[in-house]
Amino acid sequence: MSEGRAALEAALALKPDYAEAHWNRSHWHLLHGEFRSGWAEYEWRLKCPGLNSYGRSFDVPLWDGGPLDGRTIYIHWEQGFGDTIQFVRFMPLVKARGGRVVFECQAALANLFETLPGVDLLVTPEDNYVEFDCYAALLSLPHLLGTGLDSIPPTPFLTSRRHGLSASIFRRKKPQGEGRYGSGWSGPGGRRTATTETGRSRWMHWDRCSMCRAAGSTASSSERPERRSALRGGRRQSD
Repeated sequence: MSEGRAALEAALALKPDYAEAHWNRSHWHLLHGEFRSGWAEYEWRLKCPGLNSYGRSFDVPLWDGGPLDGRTIYIHWEQGFGDTIQFVRFMPLVKARGGRVVFECQAALANLFETLPGVDLLVTPEDNYVEFDCYAALLSLPHLLGTGLDSIPPTPFLTSRRHGLSASIFRRKKPQGEGRYGSGWSGPGGRRTATTETGRSRWMHWDRCSMCRAAGSTASSSERPERRSALRGGRRQSD
């Protein structure tokens, strides 16, 4: 790890605006719990070739993290489903800056975020244009809000008013005191899927999940139909 950090510092000494080196250094800081410097460096992702598609460009200013004073801010998703679910915890802190919060999420997650705290209007990329005064990328919020290791906001409890078939397995009757755990083990498809090596590296083995092995607990997995044929090597599914 120290050799990697030294290599990054050497690269930046030669080329201070080397975006990929800054982005890689952000991971070093974050892995070491140095959140404020890590999130600041993570902003360089928006200048990295191949990653700059995470950013957007609008005819209004980027938010600087300051008071909103009644203005409307537009926060847009930028990466995968897991990233969006993890980082929506910052919405109440944005709302506390005193403005109206419009959040654009992936269409597939809209039901899950119907009751998300801190959001005044939830939209998806398919919705019509809404007016706003400033904007920010979702994964820029930790930096803009000055988040440190000691100030990570709690994860909101997410609920949906609408329940599809995939949610029915988690509503089955269970004995008193029994624990139930649900898990999703693959992504939605595209560049990283359950049928690629990258996708497989992200699968969860049940034998590594202690709560799923606890006495009196039931573990369930609910996946898209096209993922079910990819179950291999002791990975179980209940549907």
